[in-house]
Amino acid sequence: MKTTNALRAPLLRTLLITVLALLCAGSGYAQVELLRPQKLGIWGIPPGNYSGITPLGNSRYAVISDKQDADGFYEFRIVQNETTGRVEKTELIAFHAGGLPARDAEGIAVFPDSATVFISAEDDQMIAEYTLDGQRTGRSLAVPEAFSVDSIYPNYGFEALGYSGKSGLFWTCTENSLRADGPLPTPANPVTARLRLQSFDKNLMPARQFVYQTDAPEPGKRHRRIIAGVPGILALDNGKLLILEREVLTTKNNIGNRVDCRLYLFSPEDSVKTLQTKWSTRLNLTRKDIANYEGMCPGIRLRDGRQTILLLSDAQNGAGNALFRLQDYIRVGILGDSSLTVETPELSGETAFDIPRDTAVYIPKIERILSGRWVQTAYTGGALIAAGLLVKSHTRHFRSLRNDFTPHYRASVDDYLQYSPMVVSYLLTFAGVKGRSMFPKRITSNVISLVAVNLVSNGLKNITGVERPDGSNKHSMPSVHTAGAFMAATLLYKEYGDYGPWVGYSAYTVATATGVMRIMRDKHWLSDVLVGAGIGIIGAEFGSWLSDFIFPSQRKSWERESAVVLSDDKKPHFIGSYAGFYVPLKRYRMGQNRGLRSANGATMGVEGAYFITRHVGFGGQISLSDISYNDAGGSLTDYTSRFLSYKAGCFFACPLHPRVALGAKLLCGLTRFPGNKSNLTDGKSTAGACALAGLNISLRPKQHLAFRAGIDYEVLPSPSSEHAALHALLLSGSAAIRF
Repeated sequence: MKTTNALRAPLLRTLLITVLALLCAGSGYAQVELLRPQKLGIWGIPPGNYSGITPLGNSRYAVISDKQDADGFYEFRIVQNETTGRVEKTELIAFHAGGLPARDAEGIAVFPDSATVFISAEDDQMIAEYTLDGQRTGRSLAVPEAFSVDSIYPNYGFEALGYSGKSGLFWTCTENSLRADGPLPTPANPVTARLRLQSFDKNLMPARQFVYQTDAPEPGKRHRRIIAGVPGILALDNGKLLILEREVLTTKNNIGNRVDCRLYLFSPEDSVKTLQTKWSTRLNLTRKDIANYEGMCPGIRLRDGRQTILLLSDAQNGAGNALFRLQDYIRVGILGDSSLTVETPELSGETAFDIPRDTAVYIPKIERILSGRWVQTAYTGGALIAAGLLVKSHTRHFRSLRNDFTPHYRASVDDYLQYSPMVVSYLLTFAGVKGRSMFPKRITSNVISLVAVNLVSNGLKNITGVERPDGSNKHSMPSVHTAGAFMAATLLYKEYGDYGPWVGYSAYTVATATGVMRIMRDKHWLSDVLVGAGIGIIGAEFGSWLSDFIFPSQRKSWERESAVVLSDDKKPHFIGSYAGFYVPLKRYRMGQNRGLRSANGATMGVEGAYFITRHVGFGGQISLSDISYNDAGGSLTDYTSRFLSYKAGCFFACPLHPRVALGAKLLCGLTRFPGNKSNLTDGKSTAGACALAGLNISLRPKQHLAFRAGIDYEVLPSPSSEHAALHALLLSGSAAIRF
C-alpha cells in the first residue's frame, strides 16, 4: 500500500504539470472566445452573398452582397444578449437601392461624421460614399493609382474596409497581393501574400501605407484550388487592427473542401501581428459546417465590458444540390482583453425611411404559440404531472427496484440539497455576478414561488392522503422536497441562464438528484416525485410572471425569443433518464412440469448518445429492471426476475419538425441476474447477452430539453439454464438534455 501511494503522488504531479503546460501552450492564441455559429435561415433570412457588415446603431447594421442585382445595401436588425453576446434575433428590414448597377461590393464601413457609409468594390476599385437610403453622394476615397483595376488579379481587389472614429482613419487592402507584389497561391505553390494596408483620413485623402504579410495556406493532397487573402478589417480604438485571414481550399468533387480562418491583432506602427483565434469549417462525410466568412464588424459591448465582434459568411446564394447547400452563418466573437474596444455610432432615426415591420417575419405563427409562456409551462411542468399520474398504478414495481438495489439507503442529503440552487443564486449575486433582474424583484419572485409551491403541495398532501412507502404517514403525494428543488432550479436558470445552458444542466441535475434520493430513502413513490417536479416548475413560473407585473419597468422574466426553436440543424446529442413498463409476450418453460407466464414489470435507467451526423450516433444505456411471473395456471405470484443491463449500439434520428423527431436504436450488451435478487436463479448469479430494438418519438419543449415516448422489443437471457430466452415489450418515457 505504501508503494502504491508513493507512486501515485509523482503520477498526479506529472499529470497536473502536463495539463498546465497544455493550458499555457493554448493561451498563446485563444484571446477571442468564439460562440457557436448560428444560421441566418432560422430567422427567415433568405440565402445571399453577404460580404460585408457595419453597425449603424440601435441594433441596426448595413450589410452588402457581392452579387446583388443593384447598387446599394441591406439593412438588418441584429439583437445580441447583453450578458452572453449570443445573437437572439435577426431581422431583414429592407434593401436600400440607389438605382445604379451593382459594383461587386465587398467591404463597408460607417462614417459617423456625415451619417453615411462607404462601400468598396472590386469591379471599379472605388470606395464610394452612400447615404442611409442607398444613394451615391458623389464622394469617394482618393485611392492611389497603385490599386487600379489593372494592378489587381481578377476578383482580388478591395475586399476589406474599416473605420475608427477615435483615430479618424479608414483602413483597406486588397484581398491578396497586387500583381507587382507577388503571385497568387496555388496548391503546388502555397505562398504568403504581401499586402499593402492603406489608410485614409477624414478628408478622404490617403494617409499612410503599411506592409502586411499573411500566413501561407496549408492545402491537403486532394485540394485543387486555393482562394486566400484578407476579407475583413476592424479598426480598434487603440489604433490597432483586427485582421481576418481566410483560405478556401477546394477539391475536384467538393468532398473535403475546407475553409481555414485566423484572426490577428495587428499593430501597423511596429508591423507585429498576434494570433487571437483560429478555426476551420469543412465539407466531408461527417461535417457539413463549411462557411466562408467575409464580413466582420463590431457588435455590442457586454455587461462585463468585453467587446464583441460579428462575423458573417457568404453562402453564394445557397449554392449546392439536393444533398447539401451552403448556409449563411452569423458568428459572435468576444475579445478577451477588455481594453480592445470599438466606438460604435448611434445614427439618428429608427431606420433610414419608413419601412413596414411585417415585411420580414422571422417566427412562424405556430412557433409563436408553442413558444408562449404558459404553453411552454404546460408541456414541461404539466407533462411531468401527467407522467406522475400515469405511473401511479405501477409505482410498487419501481419501489421493488429500490428495495432490491438500495434497501439500506438512509442518508439525509436531500434535506439540504433541495435548497442548493437558490443558495447558489444568492451567492452569485453577492459575488457581483449580474443576473437578469434586480435584487428586489428577485426576492419578490422567490417568495411568491415558495408560497405558491408550498400551499399547493401541502394542500394536495391532505387531499390525496397517499401513504408513504415506509408507512410513516399518509402525506406522500406530492413530494415537497422535489417541488422545492425544481422551483429553485427553475428560478436559478431564469436568473443566470443567459450565461449558457450549463446553468440549467447543473440546476436540474441537482433537482433530479433530490427527487431520486427521496425515492431511495423510501419516503416517496415515483409518482410523488414526478408530480412534485411539475408543481415546482409551474410555481416558479407563476412567481416570475407575477413579479413582472409588480416591477413592470425591469427586464421581463420571460422572453419569447429564448424559447423559440426554429431549426433542428444541430447534431442531437443527448443524455437523460427513462422509466417504463414491461408488457408480457409469451410463456416460458420451467423444468419438466411447470411453465411460467410473465405478468408485468418495470425498468429505470439512463441513456445517452453522441451523434456523428444529424441522423446517426453511438451511445448506450444502463438499467435496473424487475419482471414478475405467474405459473401457467395463474396460482403462483412469487416468481420474480430482477436484473441489471448494460447495452451499447447505434442511435438514429429523423427530424420531422424543429420540435418533433422520430428515433430508433439498435443495442446489444450484457444482462446480469444477481443471485440474491431473483427466486428463479437458485441463489446463483447468472449473466448473458441481450439485445434491444426500439422506436421513439421526441418532443422538444425547449432548445436543450427533449421528452421521448418509445416502444422497445427486448430479448433477455434466461435467468437459469432451465428457461428459454425472455422476450419482452417495453413501453417507456424519458426526459433528456440536448447538448
